[in-house]
Amino acid sequence: MVHGRGATRLEGLRAARVAHDLGLNSLLISYRNDGLAPSAPDGRYGLGSTEWHDVDAAIEYALAHGAHEVVLFGWSMGGAICLQTADLSHHRHVIRAMVLDAPVINWVNVLAHHAQINRIPYAVGRYGQLMLGHPLAGA
Repeated sequence: MVHGRGATRLEGLRAARVAHDLGLNSLLISYRNDGLAPSAPDGRYGLGSTEWHDVDAAIEYALAHGAHEVVLFGWSMGGAICLQTADLSHHRHVIRAMVLDAPVINWVNVLAHHAQINRIPYAVGRYGQLMLGHPLAGA
């Protein structure tokens, strides 16, 4: 179970109870920069592009402890991380299903929304979006 940005593993407790009632074991994981797991070298969120490695490590742990397949649960950015994991993980063949609650599938839309509700001028918000897409943004 993968929490959203700014949340904690506690976000998954209600779903863990439902999963348990369905006969599923759960791992409520943390990922880089979430305040519990170690920070990335640059201290920044990868918005799913780096955190999926942490989910992949959790899948590897589950497989080493008897799991044969996994169901990924993700909330908000956690949903984006699950989608990246399903696409990029070398364990993707054991992902049986995903349960995604409000997954972030387009960061540009999310950033535009938050710029608007925080009354950031459109041009400033758009400039920030363009900077995120710049090759030096990952440097």
